[in-house]
Amino acid sequence: MKLVRTEDAVGQVLCHDITQIIPGVVKDAVFRKGHIVTEEDIPVLLSVGKENLYIWEKQEGMLHENEAAEILRQICQGEHMHPSGVKEGKIELIADCEGVLKINTEKLNAVNSLGEMMIASRHGNFPVKTGDKIAGTRIIGVKDGKYGIYSNTFIRQSEENYEDAHLNDNGMILVKQSGKWAILDQNLKNVTDFVFTDVAVNSKNQVFSGNYAVVADENGYFLIDQKGKACFEKRFPNAKGMEGGYYAVADESGQWGFADEKGELVVPCQYVDAYSFSNQTAAVQYAGKWGYINRYGNMVIDAQFSTALPFLNGKAMVQDDQENIKVLELRYFDTF
Repeated sequence: MKLVRTEDAVGQVLCHDITQIIPGVVKDAVFRKGHIVTEEDIPVLLSVGKENLYIWEKQEGMLHENEAAEILRQICQGEHMHPSGVKEGKIELIADCEGVLKINTEKLNAVNSLGEMMIASRHGNFPVKTGDKIAGTRIIGVKDGKYGIYSNTFIRQSEENYEDAHLNDNGMILVKQSGKWAILDQNLKNVTDFVFTDVAVNSKNQVFSGNYAVVADENGYFLIDQKGKACFEKRFPNAKGMEGGYYAVADESGQWGFADEKGELVVPCQYVDAYSFSNQTAAVQYAGKWGYINRYGNMVIDAQFSTALPFLNGKAMVQDDQENIKVLELRYFDTF
C-alpha cells in the first residue's frame, strides 16, 4: 500500500472501503476496496474527510486481489454463464439458462490442492436455473492434505489446520481434527468442542439444512440444532444428510426409512437406499430401481431409474439403464 494525496489518486485502486457517516441517516461505504478513483470521485472523497488515501502499489510478483479474481474467473467460466462485477476480490459466476451443472472435479481438485486459494462451486450434476449463483462466498483452502479457512479475498482467517471441513448456507462451518468434528460459527468461534465422530453430508455437500444437521457420536446418528444440541436421545445405526425435510435413517438390518425432528420414524425402514426429503419428496431405491415418494410414503414417481438424485428448486437429475441423463420437473407430477 502507498499513502497519497486524494487529488493525486485518480486512476489508482483503493486498498480499503471509504465509509460515509451521516448520523441518523446513513452509514455505508461510498466507495469499496478495489474501486478505481476517477476525477468525479475527488470532491466526494474530500467531503467525507479523506485528504489522503491508501492505494494499491504494484510490486513485482504481486497481484491485486481483483486481478487474481479475474484469473480464477478465466479458469472457471464456461458456456451459458456470465460473471458478476468484481468486488473485494470476488467474482461470482451466474447461470444464463436452466440446465445441469457439470464440474470437472479432476481440474477443480488440482487447483484447490495448490493451497492459499480455492475455487468454490455448487455441487456438480445438479440442476440450476437462470440466475443461480454458481460460486461460493467463503473459501476453504487445501494444502498438504490439510484444510484452512480463508476469506473470499484469500486471506487466511485463522492459523488452524483441519483434516476436513464443510461450509453451510447458514454460515456454520464443520471442521475435523484428530478424527472428531466440531461446529464453528461465522466468526470461527467454537459452537461445540470436537465431539462428533461423523457428520452426514447432503447433496449440496453441506451438513446443515436450515436449522438442523445430522451428526454421529459413539452410539450412532442423531439430529442437532445450530447450537450443537441433540434434538433427542435416540440414535440410529446410519443416516443421510438433511436436505430440507424428513431425513433418511437406517435400522440394524441396513434398510432405510425416514425420521422427523423428534427422532420418530414417519416412514418405515423398507428401502435398499434413500436420500433425505427435499421439495416434499425423497428419492428411494426399491426393487433395484430408484423412484420418489411423498411425505406419506406413497410412490409418486415410479421406481424406474438406475440413479435418482434429490429434487432441488423443483428439479432432479435421473439416469436410465442406458446411462441417459434426464432432468425431471416436479411441477409435472402429482406428489399428494
